[in-house]
Amino acid sequence: MTFQCRVQNFAKWVCLQHTGYARAQAERFWQSLSGGTPVPRTVDDALQRQDELAWVTHIRVALDSDKYWRIIGYRIDGENYDGNLRRIMSWGRLELNDSIPY
Repeated sequence: MTFQCRVQNFAKWVCLQHTGYARAQAERFWQSLSGGTPVPRTVDDALQRQDELAWVTHIRVALDSDKYWRIIGYRIDGENYDGNLRRIMSWGRLELNDSIPY
């Protein structure tokens, strides 16, 4: 999923077809933005159901290393806004796995 902020893009990897930790985080993200609807099993299913997701109007990012940004919070359209992004994505520490071929 890519969020565009002016001229810069920020990516959030939603790994629906993975297992373990990556799948659990994808499920958590989907349910947070969909209001709890069942999580799709595949990316193709998610693309067909993307209208179930709330519209994200604001994101908060933090520099995670010298060159990578992490999305740490977001605001959904229609939520009351007092200057704080209440929905916080706490994904834990980044885990590097050099055996993943990408």
